Amino acid sequence: MRDSSAGCPRLRAALPVAGHLQEPGGDWYGDGSPTPLGSCCTVKNAGIYDPDTFKILPNASWAIRNERFKMLQKELADCSVPGFPTTTVTEFYAVDEAPVFPRLDRPDGDLANNLLPDGKDPQTLPTLQKKNFFDLMASLETLFKSEVPCPGDGNLDKVVNNDDIANWVQFRTLSGGKSSWYDFAIDRVYDGLTDDKDLTIIQQNLGTNCLKKK
Repeated sequence: MRDSSAGCPRLRAALPVAGHLQEPGGDWYGDGSPTPLGSCCTVKNAGIYDPDTFKILPNASWAIRNERFKMLQKELADCSVPGFPTTTVTEFYAVDEAPVFPRLDRPDGDLANNLLPDGKDPQTLPTLQKKNFFDLMASLETLFKSEVPCPGDGNLDKVVNNDDIANWVQFRTLSGGKSSWYDFAIDRVYDGLTDDKDLTIIQQNLGTNCLKKK
């Protein structure tokens, strides 16, 4: 993270994260740091940076839109609660593609235009906005359901093969055994390690073509 624009990326990185941050002049607080703090929330709560400008990037985010509206959801760590649990924040914007001055999604600042600020209930939206919100929510759920699960597929080609084993070796080396694209969730939980448990998942599913109809 940089002092000039404080932020804390939560990366499943392809490169050792310390090097990734230090090369552009960032500050590293993970393993090996003179002042290890363990998590982005711990850094935020330590008061090192201005809390009004310090940003923690989402663990994950996804969006869907139509011609007039855009819905965005983010998985964010709640730094105010012990253990820093993840919460899902939903934002909703009126957007367009007008020339010169298009309406864009702006969550904060002088031009903030989130129609659901501070957790506002979407049921309270005006009729047209509410209809579009729930139409987009339904479309997003349909899209999620269309995703084919593929355990052991780290390169997202929907096939589990020797490429995934080779990539697991490479990512484990580059990350020093820490989190990477080959850190697979077990019971929907990522342990932050690229280790033998992840290799076992690949081996158990080796040869699987997840797009092939059963």
